[in-house]
Amino acid sequence: RKLSEISKIPVFHLDRCIWKENWVEAPSEEQEDCIKKILMQDRWVIEGFINPLAKEKLEQADLVLYLDYSGQQAFLGGFRRWWQCRGRMRPEMPAGCIEGFDWKYLMVMLKRLERPEIEEKISPYQNKTIRLKTPLETKNALTLRQNPI
Repeated sequence: RKLSEISKIPVFHLDRCIWKENWVEAPSEEQEDCIKKILMQDRWVIEGFINPLAKEKLEQADLVLYLDYSGQQAFLGGFRRWWQCRGRMRPEMPAGCIEGFDWKYLMVMLKRLERPEIEEKISPYQNKTIRLKTPLETKNALTLRQNPI
């Protein structure tokens, strides 16, 4: 969101493509159609997990910001998000998607089980990928973007 605010480029949350009301997962075709519509825009910031349509998104992106945080940092971020939004909908979610506690999801974050898949998908695009290892690095990168030297 912050990058969208700074750059004045609209942000699109993949959760809106993946989830329908009340945490019903959209069929793959609907997810792909939703993402293709985003990619047809002149400018975009896409927030969320790299799949589906990873190749198309990465090919068309001018810049990839990979938040490659440690497992502990990802877990704490996920827990913090749950704590702040528990029992409510996050603004980027479809109707009825009330934030609930998901221990399994937090364990995926802690163990970084998604990392090998992400690494494989972004490896051909290293020339336009910025790997941010901590929330402080992310904050500093966004601050530089907002106030270039």
